[in-house]
Amino acid sequence: MTQTTGDVWQGIITLFVLLLLFGYLGWKRGFVREFIVFLAILVGQLIRATDLGPRLVVKINQFWALFKIAAKAGFSPPKMLEMAGEISRIHPLIPPDRQDAFLFLLFIAIILLGYVLSSLVTARPSPLGWVMGMVNGYLIGALLLPILPRQLPSHLPGQAVSPEQQRQASEAMRRGVQQVGEILGVQPVYVVLLLIALLLLWAAWELK
Repeated sequence: MTQTTGDVWQGIITLFVLLLLFGYLGWKRGFVREFIVFLAILVGQLIRATDLGPRLVVKINQFWALFKIAAKAGFSPPKMLEMAGEISRIHPLIPPDRQDAFLFLLFIAIILLGYVLSSLVTARPSPLGWVMGMVNGYLIGALLLPILPRQLPSHLPGQAVSPEQQRQASEAMRRGVQQVGEILGVQPVYVVLLLIALLLLWAAWELK
């Protein structure tokens, strides 16, 4: 889809706000803290956007099935061997129609964990922290923007993505948000609003 001039300006304004907010927070938090968050974003994206995510889901479901069999057998190895044939009948902990929701929530959780762990590190305000904070703001915006309302641009200026890559990334994120909404029993837009509210609360906490 071709972006109009209005879309481009919206993207520039969105980018400016993100860089300003995350840059200032990065300056206050310091370079080391922001670098920890940067690593968390990379790990989260690596799991979400590659085959590591689906493979992780398979392993979790396999472990869940083994645990269910072990619990049913009273954790007795002989009984567990007798019941091994029932593994394929165990309902998966993460069914296929909830995989995107799990990976989306895992992605958000890894980023939040990065911020929590980074807060345990002592760091001083620094210009490098400002730069690292802007990098993190750009990455988070580039990854989450596809799930925002259609009136906003689907990606930030400077993102070198093909239309097909953009569509796939957008659909994966939207599926994740939609599935989370179904689990919570709310419309997907409320999931987005909740994420924005949490982001604003966190920013207010850091700025105080």
